[in-house]
Amino acid sequence: MKKYGVGILFLFFTSCNYPFTVKVSFQDLSGFEPGNPVIMEKDTLGYIKEIKDTLAFLTIKSVHKENLKNGVNFYAVKMAGNPRIMVLPNPNHPLNFKKTVKGYPEYRYWLALGKKNLSKKIEDLREFYDSEEWKSFKKETSRKLKELMKKGEEYFNQHKKDVKKEMLIKIENIRKRFGEEAAKEAERFIDNYGN
Repeated sequence: MKKYGVGILFLFFTSCNYPFTVKVSFQDLSGFEPGNPVIMEKDTLGYIKEIKDTLAFLTIKSVHKENLKNGVNFYAVKMAGNPRIMVLPNPNHPLNFKKTVKGYPEYRYWLALGKKNLSKKIEDLREFYDSEEWKSFKKETSRKLKELMKKGEEYFNQHKKDVKKEMLIKIENIRKRFGEEAAKEAERFIDNYGN
């Protein structure tokens, strides 16, 4: 009985390392051929094993099965003349390995990627707007600019840039912590103050 248990365990672990196939149906696969890579972010997940008309059979390394199971979309992309299948996460689209999956054309890849990047920027800015750094920056900058305004409009317009110079260290700290968009927002706060 012990021999069977060891044998079953051996079969289980060795079968986990085999690549698997995902069938993806695209509108157009002209210019694609077996061997073209399947890529998610910077990782090569596998390659195109076979193409039948607009159906691509993708061979994927087993280590990526869990990531794909969580939901992805496949895109036929000819990036700089190099055809590849690009994969983007999509939790609303869990992958069923037993069915043929719908693939998308290149323009949909660029739209999805842009949406993903925009969502990230919005989330980063939301974190920035809720931060103590932003609240402190606005409070200190407003105080300094209000003092200038008390001395008249002309004085304010001439010396507003001096306040911006004083706040450069804080703007740089914001840039390091929250990114370029947050730093630009801090600069715009000063530039638009009093307008």
